[in-house]
Amino acid sequence: MANLAAFWQQWRLRTASVPGYRRGVTLQRVQRELRSAWPLHSPVGEHAVAVRASTDGPAWIVTERVQQHFMLHVVTVELHLPLTANIGIGDVGSQIRLHHSGWRRGSGLAYQLRGPRSDASRALAEHLCADPALRQALQGLDFSRCELVCSDSGWLLRIEPFGGSEVVSRFPSFRRYVRLGPAQVLALQQVQQALHECCI
Repeated sequence: MANLAAFWQQWRLRTASVPGYRRGVTLQRVQRELRSAWPLHSPVGEHAVAVRASTDGPAWIVTERVQQHFMLHVVTVELHLPLTANIGIGDVGSQIRLHHSGWRRGSGLAYQLRGPRSDASRALAEHLCADPALRQALQGLDFSRCELVCSDSGWLLRIEPFGGSEVVSRFPSFRRYVRLGPAQVLALQQVQQALHECCI
């Protein structure tokens, strides 16, 4: 708990210097977009919320992130989903990064391994990419990053969608929110369902 408190303190100090950043506003907008499909939600700390479609099954944890660039900053959300199914344990620190492939975007699914590359991690990556339901679900999802990370407690899915983000510029001055949208919310639900069926 002490390490987590220190992390949030450093995060607050770092983001406090970003001009025009409104902490938590983008997260609240994403909450409203998720509310219709995922009515059950609860706060998790100051900058995160847990959402789920039903009382059973793991919850998505949605966190807000800010990235500062020259004369602008971008606020994005990252969704975390713990995979509790028996899918095998890789080496701690192993990462499976999934991405669209094919001659046109979204026509296929491929992976990259990062960190320790155990046989279990490679087998899981190949299993996920070969699953037709998961491939179809991810083809409908617009994301900048989709990866599975192995820790002591198991595998964690992390997705950073293109939607549910805000771009704020100081010159020229503008602020634009990019909606997540019902289609992307549905795609996230389909990804969760496909992962559950693929990994049980």
